[in-house]
Amino acid sequence: MIKEEHIKSKIKDAVYVVMPDGRTTICQLQLANGFSVIGTSSCINKNEFNLTLGREIAYKNAFEKVWELEGYLAMNSKSLIALPVVDSMKKPRKYKYGVKADGTPRKKPGRKPAKKVVAPLSQIEVPVLTEVVTEA
Repeated sequence: MIKEEHIKSKIKDAVYVVMPDGRTTICQLQLANGFSVIGTSSCINKNEFNLTLGREIAYKNAFEKVWELEGYLAMNSKSLIALPVVDSMKKPRKYKYGVKADGTPRKKPGRKPAKKVVAPLSQIEVPVLTEVVTEA
């Protein structure tokens, strides 16, 4: 379980910006590893803007994003640890049909595929119909 103290330990700095519209606050959390996460808050009416409340909400939104990222990282690490070690230690499989003298693998014995013959159109004779024969 990821605790709030763990998330707080990952945050190096918080920077706040109020947008020119006077209604939107942005919080950028700079994490210890150099990555940054942004949270925002806005109010409907510019006259009701409260800087302290805007910062709190923007920080909370950014904080939740960091928590999600840390949760993903924890689950990813957990799933990597849970992989069986045996799979990574398997020896490579020998070629099923052996190896040729030059070291290339042999192909499955059996019927050889038909060769494709491609001729230029100028070499193909097309019969021309010169008379129509009808049988009665």
